[in-house]
This record gives sequence, structure tokens and C-alpha cells, in this order.
Amino acid sequence: MRFNIFNNVSQDIVDKVKSAVTEVTFKKNEIIYEKGEKAEKVYLMNEGKALLQVESEQGFQINLGALKSGYCFGWSALEEDSVRQHTIVCAERCVVEVVDGETLRGIIEADGCKGLPLLWNLWSLAKDRLDLRTDQLVKVIETHPSLEDEAVSK
Repeated sequence: MRFNIFNNVSQDIVDKVKSAVTEVTFKKNEIIYEKGEKAEKVYLMNEGKALLQVESEQGFQINLGALKSGYCFGWSALEEDSVRQHTIVCAERCVVEVVDGETLRGIIEADGCKGLPLLWNLWSLAKDRLDLRTDQLVKVIETHPSLEDEAVSK
């Protein structure tokens, strides 16, 4: 498997994950999952590109980012009773490896510390995504017209 989340992960753990995944193909504009759905699966993008979207309170569709080959997403499924916070829509045909979140959590937790590198890689992925969203938010706030008006008046 050629995904960064498997860097420095033992071959035993990688093999267990490989045996648990199912390959699924999605068509362009097909929804992989929707905001509000129970988070049950983790996804590994083999081919294609999908968009991470949310809808504003005013009904605007906002693309928060693109998920490309090699990306892992949907990892909130590792947490019990988690609900999706956004929608994933295929921008083109996508081939995705899908693994049940509970199964993946079991692989990580089994065999003592063998699953720890995978857990740390997932944590690093979560931190990178949080940093990206924080940077996006700061840029939006900095370019907000009311803040520009305030800066000019000072």
C-alpha cells in the first residue's frame, strides 16, 4: 500500500489492513459520504480526486479541499458513534480502498505497540489537516471587507 499513513508501520500491520480493505469505484459527481451520516468507514484514495465540501447556513456549497491519490480520509470512523462533518463528492472517477473503522481500530489496538506507528501517522494527518483549516480561516478573516475598512480607518 502506497499511503503515507503506512510509513514506518510493520509489514504485519500493513498486511492486516490490506486483508480488511475492499476496493470501491465511484463515478464522477458520485457522493462517497454525506455530512450527518454515521462515520463507519475509513477511505484510502487509490486513483482520482474528490472534493471535501460543506454547505453554509445560506446554502452555499463550499469546497474545503481536494483529496487526491494517496490521501486517507474519513478517519473519524475510528471514533465510536462519530458523525460525518462534511460531504465527499468525486470530482472525477475515483478508486478507493475502504476499511471498516471498527476493524481498523481493532488492528491498531491489537498486538501491543505494533499499531502505534499507524496511530501516530493518523494523528499527524489530523494535525496537518487542522493546520490547513486554521490557515484557511485566518486568510478568510484577514480579507473580510469589514476588517479592511477598520484597518483603513485607524
